[in-house]
Amino acid sequence: MINQRFFVVLALTLSAQFALVVQSTSSSAAHAASVLVNGAVAMSASTYTVARTAGSINLTVRRSGGTQGALSVSYKTVNGTALSGVQFTGKTGTLTWASGDGANKTINIPISSAAVFAGTKWFAVRLTAGTGTIVGTPSNATVNIAGSTSSASVTSTVTMSASFYSVAQSASAITLTVVRNGGTQGALSVSYKTVDGTALAGKQYTAGTGTLTWASGDAGNKTFNIPISSALPFTGTKSFAVRLTAGTGTTVGSPSNATVNIVGGTATVTKSIREWVTCNANIDESFQLEQALLSAANNAFTLVVDCPVRFHTGTASLRSIAVPDGVTISFQGAGEFLTVSNGPPALSIAHPSEVTFLDWNLTYL
Repeated sequence: MINQRFFVVLALTLSAQFALVVQSTSSSAAHAASVLVNGAVAMSASTYTVARTAGSINLTVRRSGGTQGALSVSYKTVNGTALSGVQFTGKTGTLTWASGDGANKTINIPISSAAVFAGTKWFAVRLTAGTGTIVGTPSNATVNIAGSTSSASVTSTVTMSASFYSVAQSASAITLTVVRNGGTQGALSVSYKTVDGTALAGKQYTAGTGTLTWASGDAGNKTFNIPISSALPFTGTKSFAVRLTAGTGTTVGSPSNATVNIVGGTATVTKSIREWVTCNANIDESFQLEQALLSAANNAFTLVVDCPVRFHTGTASLRSIAVPDGVTISFQGAGEFLTVSNGPPALSIAHPSEVTFLDWNLTYL
C-alpha cells in the first residue's frame, strides 16, 4: 500500500478555540489528534538567573494546548561551566499531570554557596517527552548562577603550607600550617579533618577535626596540632592524611590535602650536608644538593642539613630537583633550604610516602 502524504485540519474547542494544521501520514493522524488533546509541555522560560547565595532556584514547566488525558515529562540537569556537586546539586525526575490538570509544575534545584567565584557560571535543564505528550519550545533552560560582582570580591583561597609533612613517632605531636592566599578582604573559615592511611587514629595518632577562622584583613597563617602516639612502636613509615574543606567566604586551593608521614625506625647512620656543599648562602649549589640526595637514597643514611643550602635561584638552571625514594632529611641548627618561589617546584617527589623530612625549614628568597 502506498503511503500518501496529506493535510488534516483538526478543530477542537478548548478553553479557547483554535485550529491546528498537521502535516502527517495516514498512520499518524490518530496520534496527532491525541497529542493535540493532551497538550504540549515546555519550560516557562529559556533562561533563569539566580544568586550563588540564594540556596535554590525554582524552574516552571507548563502544559499548553489541551488538558484531556494524563501525561508526563522527564527532566535532568546538565553541567556547563557550573558543575554538579560544586555550584549546584544535579537532579533528574518526572513531572506528571492528571487528565484535566492544566497547572504549572515546578523543578527545584539546590544552589551551593560553598565555592566562591566571580562572574557567572551556568548549567542547563532539559526536558524529554514521557507519556501522552510532546515537548514544545523551549525544551531546555539555561540557569545562570551569579557569583561575586568582580574578582576583588572573592576574598581568598586557603591551602595547606605543604603537601607532605614528616614527624618522628617519638614526637608528641605535629603542627600543620594553613595559609591564606590572594587577598585579605572579608572574614573566612575553613574546616579540616584527619583521614586514616597506614597510620590509624587511636593507634599511631589522635584523629582531629576543627575549623580555622580569619577576620577581614587577617593574612596570618593558622596552625593546628595532631597528637602522635609512641605506644605501639614500629619500623619504617606510616602515614595519614589531613583534608581541608571550604567554609565561609573562601575556596580551597592546592594543596588542599597533606600527607603526614610518621617515622618509626630510621637509618642510624647520619651524614652532614657539609660533605657536599660550602654552606655559602650566596652561592647556588643545586648540583651539589642533588648529588647529596642521590647518595642518601634507599635509606643509606640520614642527611643532616645543618647549614644554609641555596639552590634553584636562577644562577643555576631553574628546574625541579628530584628527591629519590628512601631519603631521610633532618634539619638541625642553622640548617635551611634557600630557594625562589617562581618557576617549577623546588623539589619534586615521586613517592612522598618513601621520603621523610624530620622537621622542615624552607625560606623563599
